[in-house]
Amino acid sequence: MTSSEIRKTFLDFFKEKGHSTVNSAPVIPLGDPTLLFTNAGMNQFKNVFVGLDKRPYSRAASCQKCIRAGGKHNDLDNVGKTPRHHTFFEMLGNFSFGDYFKEEAIDFAYELLIDKFNIPKKHLWISVYEKDDEAAEIWEKYFPTDRIVKLGKKDNFWEMDETGPCGPCTEIHIDMRSLFGDRCPQNLSFDDEQCLELWNLVFMQFNRSENGSLEPLPKPSVDTGAGLERITSIVQKKHSNYETDLFTPLIDKVTELSSVPYTPLECYGEKPMSNKDIEAGMPHRVIADHIRTLAFAIADGAVPSNEGRGYVLRRILRRASRYGRSIGINKPFLTKLLPVLSGILGKNYPQLIERQDYLKDMIQVEEERFVSTLATGIELFNNIIEKSSSDKNQISGDEAFKLYDTYGFPLDITADMARERGWAVDIDGFNTALQKQRERAKSARSVSGPKLSKVYSELYEQFGDTTFLGYAQMRADSIILSMLNFEGEPCEELKEGEKGWIIVDQTPFYGESGGQVGDTGKMFSDNGDAEVINVQRPVHNLFSHLVKINKGVFRSLDVVILETAEEERQATMRHHTAAHLFHAALRQVVGKHATQAGSAVNHNRMRFDFQHHTALVSGEIEQIERIVNKIIISDLPVEITEMSLEEAQKIGATMLFDEKYGDKVRVVKIGSYSCELCGGTHTPTTGCIGSFRIVSESAVAAGIRRVEAVCGMEAFEEMLRSRRIVYEAARILNVKEDDIPNRIEKFIAENKSISKKLKEAKSGNIGDYISNALANLKKFNDTNIIIANVGEIDAPTLRNIADGIRAKLDSYVIVLGAVNEGKCLFVAQISKDNTKNGHHAGNIIKHVAKIAGGGGGGKPEMAQAGGKNPDKLDEALGIVDELLKNIPS
Repeated sequence: MTSSEIRKTFLDFFKEKGHSTVNSAPVIPLGDPTLLFTNAGMNQFKNVFVGLDKRPYSRAASCQKCIRAGGKHNDLDNVGKTPRHHTFFEMLGNFSFGDYFKEEAIDFAYELLIDKFNIPKKHLWISVYEKDDEAAEIWEKYFPTDRIVKLGKKDNFWEMDETGPCGPCTEIHIDMRSLFGDRCPQNLSFDDEQCLELWNLVFMQFNRSENGSLEPLPKPSVDTGAGLERITSIVQKKHSNYETDLFTPLIDKVTELSSVPYTPLECYGEKPMSNKDIEAGMPHRVIADHIRTLAFAIADGAVPSNEGRGYVLRRILRRASRYGRSIGINKPFLTKLLPVLSGILGKNYPQLIERQDYLKDMIQVEEERFVSTLATGIELFNNIIEKSSSDKNQISGDEAFKLYDTYGFPLDITADMARERGWAVDIDGFNTALQKQRERAKSARSVSGPKLSKVYSELYEQFGDTTFLGYAQMRADSIILSMLNFEGEPCEELKEGEKGWIIVDQTPFYGESGGQVGDTGKMFSDNGDAEVINVQRPVHNLFSHLVKINKGVFRSLDVVILETAEEERQATMRHHTAAHLFHAALRQVVGKHATQAGSAVNHNRMRFDFQHHTALVSGEIEQIERIVNKIIISDLPVEITEMSLEEAQKIGATMLFDEKYGDKVRVVKIGSYSCELCGGTHTPTTGCIGSFRIVSESAVAAGIRRVEAVCGMEAFEEMLRSRRIVYEAARILNVKEDDIPNRIEKFIAENKSISKKLKEAKSGNIGDYISNALANLKKFNDTNIIIANVGEIDAPTLRNIADGIRAKLDSYVIVLGAVNEGKCLFVAQISKDNTKNGHHAGNIIKHVAKIAGGGGGGKPEMAQAGGKNPDKLDEALGIVDELLKNIPS
């Protein structure tokens, strides 16, 4: 039975039992910021189980794509070492939402395993919760009591959280010793590696209250999970999941690419495998596992990065790449596995085929970046091992951190490499170094410092949240609750000319958050007036107004009038609403993976950072602008609603993974185009935006792009600026505007032609340059020494001259100088026999260039440099003889 047939048999079986077949959810959780990755079949039914969502069915079955490579559920460190652990796997599951319960669930599981998958029951064992006599009695229909083992809460009681739905579970295990040998033990340790858990049936029958008590649920439910890879290994009678048809084509491809034969896991033979044999096959298994995770995660919208799930993917990719190098694959290779993976799983998951080109681009770029530093990092690692004076065979935390910080080696890669050499890594020391760096970064970012933070915390304890009125009005009366001077110290008054911070009970001013800047405006009282420069939220929703007193004095408990700068606020609102439209259009044009990675919105423009691996091309930019402007002129209402987080998740509102949300959230919806959680201020309709124009697109980090755009009058001014540039270009080129591109192309072609002719003319004279330089040849012992100023030429020609001289000599030291565009050029080449005598081209060229006001360096056999002062060229070359004499031959 193939894995595809097993998957189909499972789903068809439950369909016959009245279950609705539900497609797998993406591995990137939709609307659940609490999850790093989808890690279980029940994730997409979470709200159904807790009563927040209703489905048109009460029975369901699915084959869910899962990733366990971060957070609480993390199998990364065990991948390749054991026959059963993976970062990506498929979870087969059947679910009852208040429909059937224990007896039917157990009956279904037994029938499927025994009658459909033909697994001999003599190899199976059952565990149940020690207090669940009901489940034990049901199992006694199929197994003798000595094959049914009662275990405690740790092993057989499932809880979703500290409170909420929970209940006992029963697990079906298989004795691998029995399956692969003649022995049928009378007892089984469920923690033993010889025991494999096949299927877990969870019976949600209680609700745990805050006081810890258990109350029966009115409609008990069932949640089950069985790993497809494990079931397949048993049905196909393989010692490990990696020997099944889900993995063997990938492992065969790794063998082909590396020319290193694969050592399979034979875990249940008479003799246990040696660590050496396990290590021998690890690279193949790790690579086969990791390419599955990368492909599914990226296809579902994740992007390798330095944060959150993106960093988990980056670690996985780098780990796979490093293992490839360990078996001789020194160039980027992971994309060559994608067609193989599509052949295995593409029929069931068509996105692997549909997004093949995107997957190749993303993985290739990411792997190339890592490979460029991998060799240097491995060299440093080897040096650490060789130079270590420690008798502990341990890499220090500081050294492991340097590999991580400088060369991008995640800690697990360093640990893998150390383990292969019989060494360990000081994990605690690494974590200490990492924490120190984070504290340094936090300290560098902190403007107010811990003292001011403490002041604001005390103010928040005293006054609580500031009432924000700015969604509905731009002017309001208020009372000053507290004041701080500019240094952050509490004070009773602020006088004319002073700056400080004012806390009020209610305000129309927006406090900087969510990428939107704080408002500016005015503050008035009977005793004075002030300019509001900025508004911050230092603690929760406590608003702090930075003011400059223009006249009079402000004191605590003064009644004040607050008035935002209306034009600036409205311009900011235009740009914020446009940012939502841009996000929606961006995902429509380049893909759903292009999620927000940061933003900044003010009255002048919007800046939007997003996850994407390549620059937007002009056609994509135009398409995005067209979509956004079309929505603008449609003048759609911008609907803003407050609802629970669960309700927002249910309607599919976009939310940021790293953002913390309260029980109540604010949803900004624009027609069918955009629906996001957002606390910012927005235009009432899209027509108020006026127009939208992208002004720049750039890279800010690996896998992160940045777009800046303008709206309204700012967009009009940008159009005028562009028009003036076009008018001026047409005037200078003396052509009509439409002919500017053709005329520029013509000039570029002519320039290339002239440059080519000049280069050819210079190249034709290289023979003369070589001859002239050879006229300066001197002999020292058996070494040919040439030191020469060859005149005015460019750097490539100077290198060609040096190469030409070198080709005519055996033992040599060549140092040449030239002038190009008002600067000095130097090149040095030294034969290998002379480098062994102590001569070093890089050291010589460094001293020579310094005389001419420059610098440079290189390897012992070849180096080049530049200098700012051409008048010093001959003087610089003049020191070469002295440099050579100071080194013994």
